[in-house]
Amino acid sequence: MSEHLLKPIEDKNTNKNTTEDIFQQHDLIYVTSSMQGWRETMEDKHTVECNIPEFPDYSFFGVYDGHQGKHTSEYLSKNLHLNIFKKIHEIGEENIEEAIKDAFMQTDGDWKDESSNYSFECNDGSTAVVTVITPNKIVYVGNAGDSRAVMSVGGLAIPLSEDHKPNIARESQRIIQAGSSPGGYNVSRAFGDFKWCKNDPDKGPKEQIFIAYPDVMSHKVDTDTDFLVLACDGIWDCMSSKDVINFINKDIKINKDLSKACENLMNRCLELGSTDNMTVIIIGFLHGLDKEKWMEGIGSRCVEEN
Repeated sequence: MSEHLLKPIEDKNTNKNTTEDIFQQHDLIYVTSSMQGWRETMEDKHTVECNIPEFPDYSFFGVYDGHQGKHTSEYLSKNLHLNIFKKIHEIGEENIEEAIKDAFMQTDGDWKDESSNYSFECNDGSTAVVTVITPNKIVYVGNAGDSRAVMSVGGLAIPLSEDHKPNIARESQRIIQAGSSPGGYNVSRAFGDFKWCKNDPDKGPKEQIFIAYPDVMSHKVDTDTDFLVLACDGIWDCMSSKDVINFINKDIKINKDLSKACENLMNRCLELGSTDNMTVIIIGFLHGLDKEKWMEGIGSRCVEEN
C-alpha cells in the first residue's frame, strides 16, 4: 500500500450518464466518483458498461480497490466484466450467480499467467465488488474482499455483500487451514497477491491464503428500491452502511444532485479520518420517473435520527 502524502489530494474524478436513451433503455441513473486522498498513488479503478454486446439490456458496474500497486485493479477493470458475460453466454442467463463465481476465478487465473510474463515483479492485488443488473431488474452482486455493496430500500440500508476480513470466523478458519495466521492481513480475499498469498503449489486456487472466489447476493428491484452504492473500504472504514445511505438521502434532498452526493460523501469520509483512496458508484433505479421526480422521492426517504 502506498505511503501517505503531507496533504491529501482532494480533486474528484466524477462521471455520470447523460445520454437519455440510456435512461430509457435501462431505467437507471448513475454517477461514479473517485479521489486519491492521502495516498501517494491512486490504486482504485472502476468500470461502467451499459452497452454490452449480445446483452444490450444488461448493465454492469464494478469497483476495484488495488493494494501494493494498481496493476491488478487495472487488469480487472478491463477484463472481469468481459469474462462474466462470456460465462453468462456459455451457461445461460438463468445461471448468472455461477457465471460471476466462475468468471472471478478464471480472471484471477488469467491474470496470474499474464503477470508472470511481465519484465518486472507484479506482486500487487485488488479487491472487487461488482453488480450485474438484468433486464427484469434483478441485481446480482459479486464480492471478493472488503469493498462493499449496499442497497437503499425505502431509505433503509440493505447489505448485498459481506466484508471478507480475517477476523470473521469462516475466513479465519480458512486462512489457518491454508497454513497461515489471520493476524497478518487486513483482508482475506483478493485478486492477485500471487507471490505472498497464493504461492502454495500443493493447494488449489480456492485453498490458498487469499482466494478470489466471491460471495454472490441478489436483490429483486421493486418500487421501494431506490439506489445501490458500490464503494471501496476507504468509505466503509469511516462510515457504516446505514450512515452512508442516510448521508446520500439527505444530500440528495438538499442538493438534488447525485454527483454532489458522491463527492460530498468522500469529503465527509476525509473529515472522519479516511487515509485511503476512495471510489464510489451510486446507481439509481428510476422506475420510469424523470431525474427530478426521482430525486424528489429520494429526498423524502430521509430517516430521522433519534
